Amino acid sequence: MTAQSLQSLQSKSGEGVTLFSAGEQKNGDASQPDRRRLQERRLPAPKSLVFASVMNVLADNGFRATFADATTGFITAIGRSKSRVAVNVGGLSRISDQPTVSVFLEDGLDNITSVRAVFGTSSQSSGTSGTLPERILEDETIYTRFFDQLAIEIEGRNAGIAADIERTEGSEIAH
Repeated sequence: MTAQSLQSLQSKSGEGVTLFSAGEQKNGDASQPDRRRLQERRLPAPKSLVFASVMNVLADNGFRATFADATTGFITAIGRSKSRVAVNVGGLSRISDQPTVSVFLEDGLDNITSVRAVFGTSSQSSGTSGTLPERILEDETIYTRFFDQLAIEIEGRNAGIAADIERTEGSEIAH
C-alpha cells in the first residue's frame, strides 16, 4: 500500500523533516517483537519530563493533541490532513488522509520511562466508502526521527534544569 506524503515537518534547526514519506508501506507485516522494537524506547528521564517533551516534539512537528493525560501517560494527536482525488468504480472521490499518533508513557525503575509511539494515517472518502480503516505505519524512519527529536528535547530540558539548580545554589551561597 502506498502512503502519501502527508506531512512536512520542521525541526528545531529549521530544516524540513518528513515523518510521513511517500513509498511502500507494508502494514501489518512486522512481527509483534519487531513492531515493539520499532515503536518503543526506554529513556533515562522521569515520566513528567518525558511527557512534556513528547508534547513539545509533537507540537513542533505540526501535531495537535486531541487527548493528553499526564497521570496515565496517554497522548493522542492528529496532524494536518492532506486531500487527494481518487478514481473508483463510482467515479471521482476526494480522499482526505490525516496523520495520527498515540503515545503511551510508563514509569520504570531509577527514572527510566518507557515510551511507545504508534503513528498511523486515518482516511475519509467523500465517495461511497466513507471512513477507511486506519493504517498503522511501520516505516522505521518515522520512528527514528521522532525518538531522535525526543532525545534532543529531553537533553535540552535536563540541561535547563541543571542550569536552574546551579543558579539557585549560586544565589543561596551569595546570600
